[in-house]
Amino acid sequence: MTETATTHSGSVRTAIDARADELIALAPSNEALGRLDDRAAAVLRESGMMRMLQPATHGGSRRTRASSPRR
Repeated sequence: MTETATTHSGSVRTAIDARADELIALAPSNEALGRLDDRAAAVLRESGMMRMLQPATHGGSRRTRASSPRR
């Protein structure tokens, strides 16, 4: 993982940790819905989590397997 990716994932983790209680409170309604409600989705978007999982080819920070260096 590059330094930038590590820094980004660290800031996402900090943002998620800061809003964990909110996400936990939303869990029962999300379970009942069988999906994330609008508020939970917004929390994840605002934290950067969605962008972290989104392929770079679609504006995110995640490299696809094809673009990752071989080990």
